[in-house]
Amino acid sequence: MELSNAHFVECGLTDLSDLSHFEGETVQILADGVVQDEQEVVDGAIDTTDFADATDIHVGLKYRSELQPMKPVTSTYMGTSAASIVGVHKMGISLLNSEGVQYGTDTGDLFDCNLDDVSLENTSEITGLFTGVIDVSVEGGFNLDNNIRIVTDSPLPCVVRALLPDCVWTGI
Repeated sequence: MELSNAHFVECGLTDLSDLSHFEGETVQILADGVVQDEQEVVDGAIDTTDFADATDIHVGLKYRSELQPMKPVTSTYMGTSAASIVGVHKMGISLLNSEGVQYGTDTGDLFDCNLDDVSLENTSEITGLFTGVIDVSVEGGFNLDNNIRIVTDSPLPCVVRALLPDCVWTGI
């Protein structure tokens, strides 16, 4: 897969000759694998001036993907952690060919994952996307649920391979 073919939008199109069914809607645009500014469709068209030289253009409606996994359960010396109060202060997120990833404990308070951080080992073979593990801080202290959400509304892929919690159980 090439980045220019990795478009994740609702009702996506690559033929820009007639966008009249999007009339009045705001669309996301991916031109040669680069996210462009969103535009409103007017008279069945968008302004392609900023990416006129692009050869591979995709447009479509934005959609939001959210992952809220169940709490991690593991064996402990006292049984399982299923009914225990859990503290997850750090989480490893294993991503595959991803970009535009956010995380948090509440969708109203999200943090961007800096996938361009030079300290991260990126093993993706696709320029512009990230494959590897990132560590994120998880707020919230000890509780029974200890939720984390992983969110994207980017037109680029977000594939979560695994979540690797750094957990502390109270044994209660």
